[in-house]
Amino acid sequence: MRNYKIIYLILRIALIILTVFLFFSNICSVYGIGDIISQGDSFTAQGKASAGANTTSMVDVVKPIGNVLWAIGFAVAVGVGMVLGLRYMSSNDQNKAQVKQRLIWYLVAVALIFGASGITQTVLKVFSATTNNNN
Repeated sequence: MRNYKIIYLILRIALIILTVFLFFSNICSVYGIGDIISQGDSFTAQGKASAGANTTSMVDVVKPIGNVLWAIGFAVAVGVGMVLGLRYMSSNDQNKAQVKQRLIWYLVAVALIFGASGITQTVLKVFSATTNNNN
């Protein structure tokens, strides 16, 4: 049984190698190596000519998505806060310690949700500064 697995593995590898060679030979016969290299050079030249990113267009795309995500995060944070508060009030001393541990992580998550706007603005300022310096 083990010999069949080895033979099967060797046949699979050979088939993959054969497929790659046939695909590469078809590309080379249609375009030729020189055409592929010249097309690659023109592609990189085109990319260098239009280098840089327009941060205002990125903000226009990302801002509505961020607002929706912030609203969802705010709603979830309020709901989780209510549940944790109710659990804390209605639990005994041993369970209160567990709820306090969860409250610590809850506060970290709330800080991230409310600080997301500032974090995003900082990232955009750094990104726009680096793209402006490269031009």
